Amino acid sequence: MTFLNDKLTDNSKFEGIQKINFNKFLKKDYKQISICAFDAGAAAHISEWSNNFNCPIKYSLGGPALKIFRKENKDLINYNIQESLKGSKLHIAGTAWSSDYEISSIKLAKEHSIYTISVLDHWVSYKQRFIYKGEIILPDEIWVSDVIAKDIASKEFPTVKISVLPNLWMHKLIAKVKNSSLKLNREKNKPALNLLYLLEPIRSSKQWKTKYSDLSEFDALRYFFDRISILKKLNYIDQNQSKLNLRFRLHPSEKIEKYKNFLFELHPNIEYEISSSQFLEDDLAWCDIAFGIETQALICSLECGIISISTKPKWAEECCLPHEKLLHLSKLI
Repeated sequence: MTFLNDKLTDNSKFEGIQKINFNKFLKKDYKQISICAFDAGAAAHISEWSNNFNCPIKYSLGGPALKIFRKENKDLINYNIQESLKGSKLHIAGTAWSSDYEISSIKLAKEHSIYTISVLDHWVSYKQRFIYKGEIILPDEIWVSDVIAKDIASKEFPTVKISVLPNLWMHKLIAKVKNSSLKLNREKNKPALNLLYLLEPIRSSKQWKTKYSDLSEFDALRYFFDRISILKKLNYIDQNQSKLNLRFRLHPSEKIEKYKNFLFELHPNIEYEISSSQFLEDDLAWCDIAFGIETQALICSLECGIISISTKPKWAEECCLPHEKLLHLSKLI
């Protein structure tokens, strides 16, 4: 796999990781493992990794995570957290800022002397993901899927073991995007014809001061629309297009009703579509260029060789995504 990020293109850093035997990685011969997940990002990683485990797994899943795991196992039995921990000596959980579901499972597992592993799927707000009712609950170990995340996590949590596992989910996603592109029988257009905007909710505590006292994600959308002409002049978007081929992809935790009125009031004449696909690879195969604020899907786009641009406005704090190949609308003049 070739990573686009400069820090990730050093294959020597991944040679050993890609050959990991999960049975050896989980050195102890566990008779049972418990898994807890809620948010989509970590759930996607855990789902791929857990396919390599050779012992029974008891699941406690909620939110988007339940759908992700049921794609692989329609007959999956979903327990409550307490029941899933019974008989387990290893507990693996995702991390989220929007839910206490996963971190509460880590707390409970530690109380029962069960070895705990938390999975970080992003590159921002690490400490907030481990706060439960005002208390920081750290696991025995943290799993990440790239060396950038390891560097950040090691600085944030110097007393916790940090392990980098192969990004099996990204491997599979890139292959799926290639296959979808072949089915569509199209190559990426430069300048772009098809524009994909990856929507996301912005954590309340991270809201920046917006110009119209509304949600930060709306502020970024205004910023994006206001700079379409600049993107055309810079040849990122085809100047000869009479209309935008614009598609929005909702974050798994959001519904379109959140955006409909805003988009109509902002640009009543603009034509756009909301992605109807369940699969991110379909939209990435369709698009020529991708936009978003700080969503993980923007990095997925980047890793698939698609020009990817953060729309975080210049008056907001800098984009927290540390990937060097990611472009920033605020810096494009």
